[in-house]
Amino acid sequence: MNFFRTIVALSCSFAGYRAILDRPWPVTAWYLSRLIAAVALVLTLALVPRFLALTDAWAAWTDQHAPAFALRDGQVVTDLPQPVTAGTAQFRLLLDTTGAVAAPDTNAAFGLLFHADSVLFWLTTTNPPAPTIQSQRHSLRGFPDGPVNGTYVRQLLRSFLPVGVPLLWVGLTVAGLAVVLVQTAFFTMLGSLLERAGPAALPVRQLANLVVHAVTPAAILVTVYAALPLRNVDFWLIYLVAYSVFLIGATHACRAPVPR
Repeated sequence: MNFFRTIVALSCSFAGYRAILDRPWPVTAWYLSRLIAAVALVLTLALVPRFLALTDAWAAWTDQHAPAFALRDGQVVTDLPQPVTAGTAQFRLLLDTTGAVAAPDTNAAFGLLFHADSVLFWLTTTNPPAPTIQSQRHSLRGFPDGPVNGTYVRQLLRSFLPVGVPLLWVGLTVAGLAVVLVQTAFFTMLGSLLERAGPAALPVRQLANLVVHAVTPAAILVTVYAALPLRNVDFWLIYLVAYSVFLIGATHACRAPVPR
């Protein structure tokens, strides 16, 4: 059974899981790797239009709020009297090449502080017992020269796509495989304990194959939901419900006698 036929069989019928009960572990591992890689690729490609829309929003914000300054050879160039404060209470942009402003504005949730040759990004968390500030400073050396406006921000952010898309795909694939492996160990151990009380217990090897392959419809369903522009959706709940339904249904179908 090839890869795509296996996906269709596992997603459309509980009885389709009989075909994978006695699969060798290398075959199961290869199938799982291809499945997670395909799911991660779909998620990565679905995030690209959202990222492009977000870059346009940031570019529009820059044109509307940012003060007039430019970058030249890793240095901030501006004729404005300083320090300059721009933005909103949510995002604040500070410009000070004189060094008079050393600390970020704690009244803003997050923001950027441009010094003569560096930029400081900060994030204010309001979790109890007291607000905390997390900050990270980066040198401006290596940034392209030009006026920092909406066009500059859009081109700068989009230049990360050729590197960011493959890295995101690899990261999602590795994270997905790690989650599935932990899930496989947990549900195989739990299932083997429950199987001992049943009259027709499945061997651990067959049960582990069911645990791994039941990921297929759950992962596809969550990927479809995640690719859509939906909000306030609990993807973990959807995944666990779909996974539980197919795992229980497949276990029952594989334990039942094959109809003539």
